[in-house]
Amino acid sequence: MTSSPPGVLRRSWALLPPLLLLLIWGGLSRLNQGRVLPSPWETLLALGKLLATGDTWRSLMLTLGRGSGGLALGGGIGLVTGLFCGRHPRLHDALSPMVTLMQGCPPIVWISLLLVWLSLGGAIPLAVSTLSVLPVIFIQTASAVRSLDPRWFEVAQVYRLGLWRRCRDLILPGIAHPLAGAFSYACGITWKVTATAEFFGATDGIGAQIYRSYHQLALERLFAWTLLIALLGIAIDTLLVRRLRR
Repeated sequence: MTSSPPGVLRRSWALLPPLLLLLIWGGLSRLNQGRVLPSPWETLLALGKLLATGDTWRSLMLTLGRGSGGLALGGGIGLVTGLFCGRHPRLHDALSPMVTLMQGCPPIVWISLLLVWLSLGGAIPLAVSTLSVLPVIFIQTASAVRSLDPRWFEVAQVYRLGLWRRCRDLILPGIAHPLAGAFSYACGITWKVTATAEFFGATDGIGAQIYRSYHQLALERLFAWTLLIALLGIAIDTLLVRRLRR
């Protein structure tokens, strides 16, 4: 009797949870006759109709663009300030309370404040994603820099290495592993925060489309948009986040 290859068994176990979820979903839909929970088949049909329209792809690109912009802005600011604060403890102690405050505020607080200041618009999701990513990258970068062996910097001073070479040849390689973990976490939360901000504070994007479907009680379309954003999260995790973690 031959045994199955480990890869086949692993893939088989990976398929079990989604199949179980589909069975439970279909059973609950049949119990309420689709009144409050459309069936998986109805949701897939609605998703197919959405994907056949240009507005869906435009909304998808808007959400991805805003999330990527927030990741780049928040990540860049967090990285630069984290590098400086990691090398200067007094500056770190001065900025840490503000960064902790930013990290402790849930996205809905930033959305509420930005709605008052900016009204509806695409700037709100971009700003909220930036504010959500910045503390994650700052804290991890500063902590990683402070944990580096101080003798490395003594050697760099002896050889009179400039600031750029210290960052390129000493600091960045030394913090690469924790920094990759921070960026992978930031990638995982950015698109969720962006869609949430669009739900409350934008007139376009995936979040706004979810709000529109909810407001119109279009359950099949609402579940189709939810499925689309879940698939987007899986794609980001598979193509980007897992590679960063490795």
